[in-house]
Amino acid sequence: MAAKKQQYQLEFVLSYSSFSALWDMISTPEGLEAWFADKAERTENNAIRFEWGGQQQTANIKNIKTNEYARFHWEDTPEKYFFEFRLAKNELTGELTLIITDFAFPDDMDDEKQLWESCVSNLCRVLGM
Repeated sequence: MAAKKQQYQLEFVLSYSSFSALWDMISTPEGLEAWFADKAERTENNAIRFEWGGQQQTANIKNIKTNEYARFHWEDTPEKYFFEFRLAKNELTGELTLIITDFAFPDDMDDEKQLWESCVSNLCRVLGM
């Protein structure tokens, strides 16, 4: 029996004060292009076409709740798999947490997590953290 993808979550506490700037970075093509992909553009059917090293992949925008989360679905994957960026603010400390939910095959899990860590490192660099 073939292995199935498993859901996982990564949490990154960010010492960054601008909630709205961080929200834009995870929910708009312009923001995503700054740290997640070489290029990102909205398509005619309200999806986002990403490009890495000349390779393109399109993600449909499944659900966006402003200032909370943005959920995307890769066009070439089963409907039950998605990736999501969620923001949470600790009202006591003011810290922002970026929560990434994604799916990976068990054998690819470590590589996938490292890829996200690298992307978030790019995000922090772009935001000047």
